[in-house]
Amino acid sequence: MPQGTLFDTSAVIGLTERRSPALIAIVKDLGRPLTRSITVYGELRHGAAVADRPGQKDRQRTLARYEQLSEWSELEVQLDEVGTVYGSVSAVANANGLALGMNDRWVIAECVTQRAHLVTGDRRQARLAELVTAGLNDAFEVVLTD
Repeated sequence: MPQGTLFDTSAVIGLTERRSPALIAIVKDLGRPLTRSITVYGELRHGAAVADRPGQKDRQRTLARYEQLSEWSELEVQLDEVGTVYGSVSAVANANGLALGMNDRWVIAECVTQRAHLVTGDRRQARLAELVTAGLNDAFEVVLTD
């Protein structure tokens, strides 16, 4: 049974920078912190660290807000388990002709291993997550936002 909710990078930005009412409602309804993703955390830290990037200050605030709204899972997940799931996720993507970046695949692997629902604004990532969950006994929910 899923134990948390993981927002991908686009959903975190939608929540903190664009103040999406739908995403704000999801966070309020949860009543607990978001499950922190090492992939999302890394992407946000990169955006906050690139000095000549437009919107760097926004990304610094987003990173700080993400740190407030999320926490690391209490589940002890081995890195090789995440890597194994990543390989399976990539195989499903390739078998279904879904061209997605590596980080989108890593986020889905984190959802599987951390038993967390996924919130994303990316239709292709949502489709891949749904295909991956179809083969799981303990599937996670995929919430697609605009």
